[in-house]
Amino acid sequence: MRVIRCVSIGMFLLFAAMAVPVFAQTATINGTVLDQTKLPLPGATVTVTEVSKGTTSAVVSDERGNYRLLQLTPGVYKLQAELQGFASVIVEKIDLQVGQNATLPISMGIATVNETLTVTGESPLVDVTSSQVSGNVNRTQMDAVPLLGRNWLELAKMVPGMTANVMSTTSPGVSANNWAMNLDGQQVANKTSQGLGQPKFSREAIAEYQIVTNLYDVTQGRSTGVQLQAITKSGTNTVSGSTYGFFRDSKMNAVDAVSGTVLPYKDQQYGGTIGGPIVKDKMHYFFSIEPERTPATIFDTVQALGQSFSIPDNVTTNSMLLRVDNQLAKNDRLSVRVTYSHFLDPHNLAAGVHPSQEAIATQGSMNLLGTWSKVLSANAVQEVKIGLKHYTFSYDPSIPNQSSSFTGLVPEYDFPGLTVGPIYWMPQWHAQNFGNFRYDLNLHRSSHDFKIGGEFLDAHMWDDYWNNARGTMTFTSLPSDIASRIPATAQYDPSQWNLSGLVAQRFNIAIPRTNFTWTTPDPEFAFWIGDTWKVKSNLTINYGVRYDNFWDQASVPGVTTNSIQLNQFTTSATPSTFAPGMTPGDFGYKSGIHDNKDVGPQAGFAWNVGQGNDFVIHGGSGLYYTVFEKSITKVQVLTSNLISAQFNNSTNSPTFVTNPTGGINTYAQASTLNLPQGGAVVSSNLKSPETWQSGLGFSKQLGRATGITADMVYRKTLHELATITPNLLYDPTTGYNVNPSKAVANPAVGQITYATSDGKGDYAALQTSLNQRLTSKLQGGASYTLMFLYTDTSTKANNPFDYVNGEYATSTNFQRNTLRGWATYELPFQASVSATYSYGSGNRYGATISTNPYGGTVTNRLNLASGGGASTAITVPAAVLDRWEGPAVIASGVVIPRDALEGTPFSRLDLRLSKTVNLGPKVRASVIAELFNVLNHANYTGFNTSLNPTSATTTARFGQPTSADIPREGQLGFKISF
Repeated sequence: MRVIRCVSIGMFLLFAAMAVPVFAQTATINGTVLDQTKLPLPGATVTVTEVSKGTTSAVVSDERGNYRLLQLTPGVYKLQAELQGFASVIVEKIDLQVGQNATLPISMGIATVNETLTVTGESPLVDVTSSQVSGNVNRTQMDAVPLLGRNWLELAKMVPGMTANVMSTTSPGVSANNWAMNLDGQQVANKTSQGLGQPKFSREAIAEYQIVTNLYDVTQGRSTGVQLQAITKSGTNTVSGSTYGFFRDSKMNAVDAVSGTVLPYKDQQYGGTIGGPIVKDKMHYFFSIEPERTPATIFDTVQALGQSFSIPDNVTTNSMLLRVDNQLAKNDRLSVRVTYSHFLDPHNLAAGVHPSQEAIATQGSMNLLGTWSKVLSANAVQEVKIGLKHYTFSYDPSIPNQSSSFTGLVPEYDFPGLTVGPIYWMPQWHAQNFGNFRYDLNLHRSSHDFKIGGEFLDAHMWDDYWNNARGTMTFTSLPSDIASRIPATAQYDPSQWNLSGLVAQRFNIAIPRTNFTWTTPDPEFAFWIGDTWKVKSNLTINYGVRYDNFWDQASVPGVTTNSIQLNQFTTSATPSTFAPGMTPGDFGYKSGIHDNKDVGPQAGFAWNVGQGNDFVIHGGSGLYYTVFEKSITKVQVLTSNLISAQFNNSTNSPTFVTNPTGGINTYAQASTLNLPQGGAVVSSNLKSPETWQSGLGFSKQLGRATGITADMVYRKTLHELATITPNLLYDPTTGYNVNPSKAVANPAVGQITYATSDGKGDYAALQTSLNQRLTSKLQGGASYTLMFLYTDTSTKANNPFDYVNGEYATSTNFQRNTLRGWATYELPFQASVSATYSYGSGNRYGATISTNPYGGTVTNRLNLASGGGASTAITVPAAVLDRWEGPAVIASGVVIPRDALEGTPFSRLDLRLSKTVNLGPKVRASVIAELFNVLNHANYTGFNTSLNPTSATTTARFGQPTSADIPREGQLGFKISF
């Protein structure tokens, strides 16, 4: 495969183009200057002026009459073309969106007098030079459509190909490997562990953004699915700003679809912005600040104790942004931007969990970026970016540590049906710093536009992760007097808990070689070169190649290496199923593992049909790479430098609770026990996730105001993460593993989790969209995605010896039909109404059978009893059969399909009504009322997915909803602008 990739680079030179070079976070204007006889006019000066700022850029048309204005900040521009002896041409309004290539041919006539021709047309809706599949969220959407919680990422749903029904404030609904979030060209997403949060940005700080779902160009990387290019707001020549507040309260909400009650809730967002000139037409600033607070009362009932708790809580989030832009010269610009966010949840607690498991949870980020762009000559443009990305999170138990070290901590006590004490993996603190340097150079030679660049990320991660440092005490029964032993008045005070006389079964604890603190370096770098070749006036061809290297992805400094020999099967009893990674060998910690062959050729074409700049056919193919979430690599440093010790209460002594380790608390002492050790190991053959992306489609402008697109896209993904447990013995009789309680491959070794890159997936869909620019006070758009295929492999198998092919099935992300739309309409008397609509035909959910016949670490779908014996047939509830892709009756020995349960359709209509009044010559006040899920549709987002051959109650609940998106909710707000 690697050899084929390199050979393919040459083959790709034969076809197709991406676009005229454009840095992802900027826009371009290009075209040809012609005289009245359609001959090219070299030497014409083309100048554009950003209307609100007064900043300018200028170029001179070349010998072919071509001109190109690169690295333009998205916004509204005025263009002027001048040439001695010809009438000047002015285009009054060109509205550029992020990532857009606007093609504007200019026709100049001979001047009989000193005259100027003013063109009143608008910028084109069709990009006739690009083959990437993308969609834009424009400034109107950012300002005027309803958004619950002002979650600007929710607008990503309007882009074709974005099929998630629910999007959080920090993710567009895809996994960390499948998206890259770029802010002003700087990647800012947390790649350590997406589930632990992302940087937060106010809606008021983001100007607009573009989402590329397929065929992003050679200058973009570190994603196998989606590139999100957002730009922040900047100041203008006019001092302007706003102050605002938005409020939600459960008094405005309908009944929750699952609980049947109105769930208590409050949320308040408020803040302000200000921007303006420091030096008119040269230097501008913009500042935004937004605090958010969510006061609440946590009503917590612990069934096993018969106790209820009322805990006051107040979650707060603060975000800020400061940006300064300086035009040093006509073609020389400098921009500096800094963002900050902080999140605090002082009572982070899951429902139904004892308050002693509560944590103080924090998240924080700071992103600093400096961008210098300069036009070196009429044929050369460069851009330099230097920045720092900082992200941190922590979980600190509300019960204070009773020791300054990792010894003497309050353990977690696990009873059947009840867990008390701080969570075993607390406390933990994490920080990551990504210093980044990037250089881009564009060179124009004849009909070629070369783009050359590189970037380096000097990443470091710092962790203080006390994983099971406090230990876990396991009991086999729940005392009848447990409520009096752990009184409700001492929920946070373990010193008042009475555990005397209780007999624990075992105590598990991790004892580190030194401590639980470590630093992980993670350098990453990339280089790229591409050529956009304008073969003819109506045909653009581009070819290029990108090289990525994630140096410490598989092994990092600080790992203590060893050898763990496992022999899962004999030659005469080799599995017939597909089981890479389960081959006998060494499964120990290794160093010096690097994947240095991530070369990605890319190519595409754009055919400007009829040369009218209103119809283009485009397509292409390319190979892209990304990096795994850092948690799978840095955790090796932790687990390879500790001993996981288990102390068994073999004498059933009641004093075991007070001294379970018998005084053993150091690494040296624990080493003498010769305990079977497991760990979290990474395959020595780990490869970077990669995807082949291909597409073919068209864009067409209809009249002055309407544009349509349609693209057939396909993605083939390889080397996705798969996690296996290799210390198993293969049983040729069953095709599964021998129960680990009876025998394992190596009894001197404990349970190992082994990360491989054997996962794979496929995606194919028709992605269409329609956009209508403002006409007769109406503006809007719609998108429709028809998904033909979305398959992947699961991270946890039904059969450990068939974890790739046996798990290759329809993904939980599959949704056949996705329809989205938005519109705004200007009403009389400075009022306006807007709406968004989302429809999805239903995602897939992973069904399981709640037995474990062979005792493996699996997600079981095999209907057999414990030990592999025959099981009772399972009859799937009749009410679910229309959403069930498996058999109606699951006989003994049958394996049900993965992700065979289909969810119910998702349908949500949101409305917004606003009214503005003038408080003065330059001051306006707006009152805003928003209503979400107007029709109060029950949009279920979770279902019971367990089937059980011996529990009719469990099976009867199969397919019933467990969670839902919002019921009908209201949001009120005001905004004062000046």
